[in-house]
Amino acid sequence: LHELAQGAGRVAIIVPDSTRGVPTARVMSLILEELGCVGVERKDVIVVIATGVHRPATEEEVIDIVGPENLDGITLMSHDPYDGEKLVYIGKTLHGTPVEVSRAVFETDLRIAVGKVEPHEFAGFSGGRKLVLPGIASERTIGINHRPEMLMSPEARPGRLLENPIHEDMIEAADMLKIHFTVNLVLNQF
Repeated sequence: LHELAQGAGRVAIIVPDSTRGVPTARVMSLILEELGCVGVERKDVIVVIATGVHRPATEEEVIDIVGPENLDGITLMSHDPYDGEKLVYIGKTLHGTPVEVSRAVFETDLRIAVGKVEPHEFAGFSGGRKLVLPGIASERTIGINHRPEMLMSPEARPGRLLENPIHEDMIEAADMLKIHFTVNLVLNQF
């Protein structure tokens, strides 16, 4: 990560909201340390909570997600999928989904996603690309990705990535945005 961060001006760290149960605070210190060792200052780091169409994170949730020891100097925000001024159109997927994402993330030089991998009911598995779509996508983008013909595909099921149209759409959206580095966690009972 520190090699990718060399020369980066603004850095976005995309993290899931509290509904996902990802212990992002445990890795946030490591990410900030990697960025800091090549001169990325905390004032140049924005942490975006990938809410999809969920409600914004509360102040208490933000502290839990980021970790109280990591709050100083960084910019924090919950994604807003409804405000067109905070979104940017970056293209259309092969499945016809117009991809609109967080302008705050798009305008950074380095994009990091933190998530977890587990089976997902229709995307095959959760993980990095879901931080982009649905995480920081517009309501319109999410609605089109989750449209009935995509959800009803026999390939849109847990553990299935091959020919899964929802997964393919999500991968394409993440590629359009260019996520540079991903930390995916696999959780156990601890």
